[in-house]
Amino acid sequence: MSRINSRQLFALLVLSSAFNIICISGIYGSGQILGALTACMLVGVLSVPLLILPERSTETVYRRKWLSVIYILFFLLWGAGTLKTLNSSAPTQLLNVSGHLKGLILIFVTCLFTSTNGIKATARSAPIILAVMTCSALILIIGAWKRIDLDTFIPESAGFQEGFTSCMTGELATAVVLGHKGNLKKSILQYLAVKFFLYSLVIFLCLTVGGRLTQNEAYPFFTLTALSQPLRGQRADAFYILVFVMLTILHITLQTSLTAHLLESAFPKLRGTAPISLMVMLLLAWLLPERILQISEHCMIPLLVCAVPMGIRLAQTRRKAVTS
Repeated sequence: MSRINSRQLFALLVLSSAFNIICISGIYGSGQILGALTACMLVGVLSVPLLILPERSTETVYRRKWLSVIYILFFLLWGAGTLKTLNSSAPTQLLNVSGHLKGLILIFVTCLFTSTNGIKATARSAPIILAVMTCSALILIIGAWKRIDLDTFIPESAGFQEGFTSCMTGELATAVVLGHKGNLKKSILQYLAVKFFLYSLVIFLCLTVGGRLTQNEAYPFFTLTALSQPLRGQRADAFYILVFVMLTILHITLQTSLTAHLLESAFPKLRGTAPISLMVMLLLAWLLPERILQISEHCMIPLLVCAVPMGIRLAQTRRKAVTS
């Protein structure tokens, strides 16, 4: 696989986290911002072993079958959690098709097609989608600007746990598989900063623009977009739905493509790895409760982001000491 540059890796990480931010399931208080900051700082500390790896060290994941299997399991569980969230999220019910199920099937078929093109094709499309998402964020800010009421933003600890868990997501496992010395440090640090900014922006606007209205909604982001219209005569809801669908397809395609790529590396004779990966994710989403999928993701992040890179680094140091 040809290398993915820092711009593409950064875009993949940000877009993947943006899907989770859009699907925030509740607004509990300004403490969510502090929780998000704590989570991003913790992930930054955990990623230190990954940042100091020598050139081409991440290729160890491909050379060791047992390591590949661990990452395959994680991406399958992560993808299953995404499908679970997608099935319960309100935006999919707003698609212009006759029925919620048909909307999900359309997204599923699109992801199946895009994932067969490989991870490199997904990476090439990421900067373009990031530009579209940036435009949507600017439109959201412009529309919300005049409706902001700072009196509703009260510093408090409520929501700390929700903010922490919302930002402890598995995007950096992607960096372990796709990263190399030339794109890791810059991409990861920028990603963590942008992720915290986007999450804080959504929470701040939900509290100051939507107030209690967004706090009572299951998926407050889309209530916020309904309240934040930049033009009186033209609503922007369809644009936000389009961005949501693009993020959904890229997020699931990324998880499927990574799983398929690792399966091809670990089991060279296996064919149809992308459809197999997506079907297994669908099966896991049907069998496992959402809480189990979330706990699995959170528990595996320190292992995949910190312990594995640290083990690779220690093994290389020991090997050099023996040969010298």
